[in-house]
Amino acid sequence: MRGGARGFYGLKPRELRKLVEDQGMRISSSPRGRGRRREPPRSDRHAGELGVKLAAAVSASPSFKDMAAIRATAEKVNLMDERLRAAD
Repeated sequence: MRGGARGFYGLKPRELRKLVEDQGMRISSSPRGRGRRREPPRSDRHAGELGVKLAAAVSASPSFKDMAAIRATAEKVNLMDERLRAAD
């Protein structure tokens, strides 16, 4: 099954969270997708509704190829951190 355009397996974020929590579990983290260029990934946008407090991000070598790339990567990570803290 894939999330795709239908959302989280056809569920809204709060519905997915309820389904998971009704089974005695919680969503503690989420892999962070790339998202569209000017739009944050779905996992960032719905972190609060899902109850997510951690996000994993891939750090590919182009993200660290030079100081400009490192700064851009740091800005993205800081933005992700701000959104997750705001959702807490």
